[in-house]
Amino acid sequence: DPHFPTPVSSDQPGHRETRLRLQLAQAREFEQTLNIARRFHREEAFRIGYQLLRGTIGAADAGAAYADLADACVAALADVAEAEVVGKFEGSVGSWSVCALGKFGGGELAEGSDLDVRAHSLSMR
Repeated sequence: DPHFPTPVSSDQPGHRETRLRLQLAQAREFEQTLNIARRFHREEAFRIGYQLLRGTIGAADAGAAYADLADACVAALADVAEAEVVGKFEGSVGSWSVCALGKFGGGELAEGSDLDVRAHSLSMR
């Protein structure tokens, strides 16, 4: 990847999500979509970790980059999951949101951090 050596601290906001969505658009089936997302996540996490170990970026930049990577994956895959559900069942999904909690919500993830998220329906009853 030509941007591998570029410090992650200089990545533009939304850059990871845009790159992931472009790759996901190439998938023909749901499982292939998941495999693309897994690979993208591993490669980008490796880039972040490599730069942290080499001293190219600091811990704060790495934490922000890991959080941005998680946000990109959650956002892109949420749309994929919604499309998969709509394609298999009648009706619509309705409005919903994903809320990031803990270190994810604060933008301070580490390489092995888990994601604390909650999905909420926004539909009015």
